[in-house]
Amino acid sequence: MQDKGIQRVEAVSEAGIQLDRLDWKRENPAIAVQIHVFFTEVIGELLEAVNAIPYAYDCYISTDTAEKKKRIEEEFVPHCTAGQIRIEIFPNRGRDVAPFLMQMKDVINDYKYIAHLHTKKSETVDFGDQWRRFLYENVCGGRAYLLALFERMEREDKLGLIIPPFYPVIEKGAKWAGTKSEIELILKRVGGNVLLPKEPVFPAGTMFWAKTAAVRPLFELGYTQEDFPDEAGQVNDTLAHVIERIWVYLAEGQGYTYRICRNAIEEKKEEEACEAPQSRIMLYAHYDREDRVSDLDLESLKAMRSDVDELVFISNSRLTEKEKKKVAGVSDRVWLRENKGYDFGAWKYGMERLGFDYLAEFGQVILMNNSSVGPIYGLKMVFDRMRREQKDFWGITLYPYCADGSFINEPYIPEHIQSYFVVFNQNVVQSEVFRNFWKEYRPSDDFTETVARGETKLTPMLVQGGFTYGAYLPESRDLVQWFQTGQPQNELAYQYAVLGSPFLKKKAVYFLTIENRKKLLSYLEQLPVPECYAEFFSQIPEGAEGGSNTEKKPGLMLRGARLFRREGIRGVSRKLYHKTYQKLRGPQPQPEKSKLIEYYTFATNRTPIPLNREEYETHREDSVKILNWIIPDMGEGSGGHINMFRFISRLEDMGFHSRLYLFQSLLYQDDAHIRGFLAEKFPMLDSRVEVYQDVSSMGFAHGTIATFWQTAYYLRRFENTLSKFYFIQDYEPAFYAPGSDYELADATYRFGFRGITAGDWLKELMTEKYGMQADSFGFSYDRDTYVRKEKKSLKKRVFFYARPVTPRRDFEIGFLALQELCSRRKDVEIIFAGWDVSDYVIPFPHKNLGILPVSRLSEVYADCELCLVLSHTNLSLLPLEIMASGSVAVCSKGRNSSWLVNETNAVLVEYSVKDIADKLEYYLTHERELEEIRERGIAFAQSTSWDKEAEKVRDALLKGITEDEEK
Repeated sequence: MQDKGIQRVEAVSEAGIQLDRLDWKRENPAIAVQIHVFFTEVIGELLEAVNAIPYAYDCYISTDTAEKKKRIEEEFVPHCTAGQIRIEIFPNRGRDVAPFLMQMKDVINDYKYIAHLHTKKSETVDFGDQWRRFLYENVCGGRAYLLALFERMEREDKLGLIIPPFYPVIEKGAKWAGTKSEIELILKRVGGNVLLPKEPVFPAGTMFWAKTAAVRPLFELGYTQEDFPDEAGQVNDTLAHVIERIWVYLAEGQGYTYRICRNAIEEKKEEEACEAPQSRIMLYAHYDREDRVSDLDLESLKAMRSDVDELVFISNSRLTEKEKKKVAGVSDRVWLRENKGYDFGAWKYGMERLGFDYLAEFGQVILMNNSSVGPIYGLKMVFDRMRREQKDFWGITLYPYCADGSFINEPYIPEHIQSYFVVFNQNVVQSEVFRNFWKEYRPSDDFTETVARGETKLTPMLVQGGFTYGAYLPESRDLVQWFQTGQPQNELAYQYAVLGSPFLKKKAVYFLTIENRKKLLSYLEQLPVPECYAEFFSQIPEGAEGGSNTEKKPGLMLRGARLFRREGIRGVSRKLYHKTYQKLRGPQPQPEKSKLIEYYTFATNRTPIPLNREEYETHREDSVKILNWIIPDMGEGSGGHINMFRFISRLEDMGFHSRLYLFQSLLYQDDAHIRGFLAEKFPMLDSRVEVYQDVSSMGFAHGTIATFWQTAYYLRRFENTLSKFYFIQDYEPAFYAPGSDYELADATYRFGFRGITAGDWLKELMTEKYGMQADSFGFSYDRDTYVRKEKKSLKKRVFFYARPVTPRRDFEIGFLALQELCSRRKDVEIIFAGWDVSDYVIPFPHKNLGILPVSRLSEVYADCELCLVLSHTNLSLLPLEIMASGSVAVCSKGRNSSWLVNETNAVLVEYSVKDIADKLEYYLTHERELEEIRERGIAFAQSTSWDKEAEKVRDALLKGITEDEEK
């Protein structure tokens, strides 16, 4: 089988297509569409898809309940253009695949073409809606697209199957997933002699068009509903997953070929025809290390010219008159400036020279730089869609919130629009917040500072001003998270092209794999783009895969591994970026010196914040005690914050009132911003709790509580309180290698605060090593999320909480122990979760689940005999959550663990490859003993209570405040 790449389907002349034979009499059409409706809320999208079919067709619909059938009859049938519509109810088995086979097996011979659609709304991922729309667009994406598809299938006799591309976010995980051997058996049954490739090609999501002759044998195998398991959220290993991957090879076994087709046709909407186009001005920031205007840049300017009314070309290079003349014909103004401040410096220069009032006369202001190739297609469809979405400002791609901000020397990276192409509507440009940002912005020759103070700050600042934002490719957020890359557009250029990105980053030429380079070039060949675009991506620079210097050197790999362990994915990405930058643009400008003193001001500032006597007297006799909580920034799902918020909420009913103050927040611009975020992402936080974006407004409280080592430095100088507490959930010096941050964190335990610790190990450590007065609380679990479940799989499975980027989670020891176990027991499958481990060679049976949504964890735990959770610092909630789900926790021995787990409710292991492998093997063999531990673990978990633990926190606070008030 030869992968022909993605075919970009353009419109064809409808008058030139002789397909009258497809419009047979309405009572006998040539086309059947089968739809499985499980989620009735997307019926409207389905109608838009099938009503685009330009020929006579019959519609077969399956669903699983009478209620859904009634809704389909009321909302779908009256509006559908199909000739015949048949609705049948089937059991909820085999996903959409079983109903497809069952409903069509007796009628498939009546048709020449068949399509399969369903109401995909995946609950195992958080991008299910985008994935469904992507599939609809590339299977039934408009009348013009379908005319072109049918024209191709009628013209090519042996073209038997048309499938959409892999949705880029899931492409990395689109593997055989244990289905290959079963597919080979089925192909033998239908007489298909096909050699299956190493990596599969299939319609992921099971939506496609086919000639019935190409797929008929599968319907004739006689599958029944009972051959498919009941639906229980299975991710893989079912007959439905097998059949999802068989279609291409089924067709090839019958002598047919397939095509992967992407919809590249712009559908005109009548309601848009009368809308007047917006006037636009573009500020194009240019830089070239050789002081020239490249063919790529000139073609970009020519392509953009038709979309803007005025184009201002601003170069940070020393262009000659000859180079300036190149752009004079396509630009209204050509300005040269000193090479200072990168693109943001150029844009600021242009705005100040033009004047903000002049810019505000345009309907839209566009900022663009020359870091990309393109647009590779006309941008009218981009502007039209974003106008319909009614966002105040937007770009092509989003970079998501990232808790690790080391790439820009900051604690966090806020979600933001990537700045290579950004559009601002007139209301934004007229605003004070927009103008003030640019007036106050100070250009810098430090690249990371430009990103930190420019690109990453502009979006949140405008959001603070009340403006809305969006991206033409909202999936870009998912690509960053699912592929675990800090440079998605460089490393995933082909995936971005498939999604429909009009721009491709120039730096991608260094990152493209050989396979993706071929696919991208095949894709570009189908576009009416300048030859220089394809020529550029055809080059294979030194150091790129397939280039002249790509031999893997062990020393280099070892250094890369060390960098990854030391600085994580951001460290590796940062190093790769700077090396690539030098190749593209030469040596970077001399960076500004590190502002170390400014960064560590929180630790060196000893200026006291005195007690406010008036506030103290006002609240002295209050029966409800006020608490100030100083908390660090947080992202969605932050476990430490969730724990803290559980207690804070319960304290509202225990005689306390809490106020939360963010410390040195980079993510949230004002009180309304952080309050809205907490209300949406942390619903467990009681609405009575006050929340503030900064500590500057913090007033008197009976007790003030530090919650992270950096916040302890602020509390050290805050005297406007009776008592000072330290809410300690882990031993934070261990987050760092021995050095400055280790010592600064360690020092905070000697500040004289009263400790409230998560568990007795931290309590003992604080009292014995640091002389701190300390009380402790224990853990419980969320009873709505973690419920005992029965194991479904017959396979022996061991779960491993894998965090290679967190050294204190002992990934390497655990990994080696599992290798040893699997060398002894060939029947064991390992389940990895907590991080994507696809970059590791794993020579034993396994599943890589990556970072899972909380809603799936309990089911995953329950389907494993044992769950390995190692930790060199304090335990998390995982052991209790594992017990509550009906599995057995395997934890490392030590005082950091024994306060919660012991040999009656868990399996305890040494930090030893052999001991871990021995214990896992023993309990997999001695099932009765394992079952006894399981039952004791479940009982122990159920005996815990967050309410009881909250009472301990309450008592510790009252004791401290009372004692300090008496002093």
